Amino acid sequence: MAEVAVNPIATWTGVFLATLFVDFAWSAYMMAAAERKPHKAAFWSVAIVLLGAFSFLSYVENRWLLIPAAAGGYMGTWLAVWREKRKAAQ
Repeated sequence: MAEVAVNPIATWTGVFLATLFVDFAWSAYMMAAAERKPHKAAFWSVAIVLLGAFSFLSYVENRWLLIPAAAGGYMGTWLAVWREKRKAAQ
């Protein structure tokens, strides 16, 4: 199989966004499970598996990608909790 040249900035951005959405999905999953909403929790579970596989496979090949993965994880959880807190305040 031929090697495909990938722009490193695109790779870092992709890993950042993937882990952002994975951690957002984890937070949403936990909240849906705590609220006993099975379909909503199951939806977020699927998102966790699919997006998590992409980011995991990326940083296994290049450990430097743990940097954008960690940043994305932080932002994803922060956004999910911030969003929930904002909804509760309304």
